[in-house]
Amino acid sequence: AMRAVRELDFSHCQTKWSYIQDVVMTQSGPPHLEELYLQGSLKTDHVVDLHFLTELENLRILGLGDNAFPRAVVRSLLSALSSLPSLTELDIRGSTFWIEDFASVVPPGSFAQLAVLRGDFTPCTMEALRAALPHTAISNTKDERTRQALLQRLLQH
Repeated sequence: AMRAVRELDFSHCQTKWSYIQDVVMTQSGPPHLEELYLQGSLKTDHVVDLHFLTELENLRILGLGDNAFPRAVVRSLLSALSSLPSLTELDIRGSTFWIEDFASVVPPGSFAQLAVLRGDFTPCTMEALRAALPHTAISNTKDERTRQALLQRLLQH
């Protein structure tokens, strides 16, 4: 018997959702998958069926950075992810997500278990995210880049 796969990495593979769904559901079986990395691999201009994500009850880490999602996909994605009981880390750096969707799509109290959210956020977005996700550590790539640039300038002098 094949051992259950706990981690799948499709980063930068230009993969279709349907293929990912097939692999996730057949190779690992939904109860076992804990980490799924999809950075830069989902180029979709249409709404896709994300229902299979709701079956990943042990998924702890999801990497969705560097993806250009249409707004309708973001809304259905957030709705699906909000029901995952084990999701503790979500990486959306470089992806198209709208803060209003966290407030309008995601029910209050969702993502209570989310420990870390990584993304590129404006100050207004950071404020809204802190209010919507009070128990989540929010890592802002924009702040990190600014700090690194300042440090480089200081080191050059």
